[in-house]
Amino acid sequence: MSDEQLAIERHEDTSGGRAIDAAAREGEARLRQFGEHAADTLWIIDAASGRLDYLSPAFERIWGESRERIMADLSRWRELVHPDDRAVAGEALSRLLAGEPVTSEYRIVRADGGVRWIRDVGFAIRDEDGRIARVAGIAHDFTDRRAIEDALRESDRRQRTLLGELQHRVRNNLAVVRSITRRTAEASDTAEDLAAHLDGRIGALSRAQAEATRDPERGMDLRALIDDELLAAAIVEHERVRVDGPNVRLRHKAGETLTLAMHELVTNSLKFGALSDDGALSITWRVHGDRLALDWSERLREADPARVPRRGFGTEMLDQTLPYELGADVAFEVGASTVRCGIRLPLQHLIG
Repeated sequence: MSDEQLAIERHEDTSGGRAIDAAAREGEARLRQFGEHAADTLWIIDAASGRLDYLSPAFERIWGESRERIMADLSRWRELVHPDDRAVAGEALSRLLAGEPVTSEYRIVRADGGVRWIRDVGFAIRDEDGRIARVAGIAHDFTDRRAIEDALRESDRRQRTLLGELQHRVRNNLAVVRSITRRTAEASDTAEDLAAHLDGRIGALSRAQAEATRDPERGMDLRALIDDELLAAAIVEHERVRVDGPNVRLRHKAGETLTLAMHELVTNSLKFGALSDDGALSITWRVHGDRLALDWSERLREADPARVPRRGFGTEMLDQTLPYELGADVAFEVGASTVRCGIRLPLQHLIG
């Protein structure tokens, strides 16, 4: 090869190298220009030194930390990652340095204590020989979207839970209606008695369901279910009726069963007790030890020495259903001029 040909080749090599360098500088300038105005954080790490070559201004807005501090010490970035997510973020960087494209999601904890969700899309940049020269990525703050996604997932979970509870309650209610119908029929002498008693008891069950669905998670308000039964019996602000006790909320099953018990006590009082002769009725409750103590006390205006307890659906509800279904202790007494019923309910049936 002549000296002239060699000189030409050297010139072409030199020119080509300058062109490559110029293209690289132009590409880097464009990248930096894009990064300076991007809403997401752009970053580039030198694979050999492990130091940051570039970090866009969006970093300071999202992370709440100066770029200079992270550029000087990349380990500070790890400190800003949420402790529970450091393993995930560290593994993602290791996979990037091995040449694998990686999309990772992790939380960061800002200096002001705020927590943000980051989705980081990273990739390797190789040199002319195919070696990994740098790793780069785009970090996007998707906290708001994550909150929406979490809310949708929680809403879906709640809907599934509520649907399951609804199906369970429907099955239980059907079983209760069948039981009420059968036991009412057994205790009724005439069709008229059956219709009247069944209508009242189904009405009480309906009121219990209405109270339960007002705020399913907070349970059933004891005072509300007692007031509803008195109101259903047309007893409104009666001067001879006292209802008093602290705020108590019951779980659904306990509230439903107590509603039926209250209905039987009110109905019996209207027919044979204090509400039938303008006597006095007191319904009070309190939390005592490990029990909710509910006391029903009637005093009739006129004593009747011949009064005896009438066995039927109501007494069965008090003597059998409450102890069996709720583990309650029940004391029911009928005197010549008094009716007393004490119900002691385990606190496990209360909410809060």
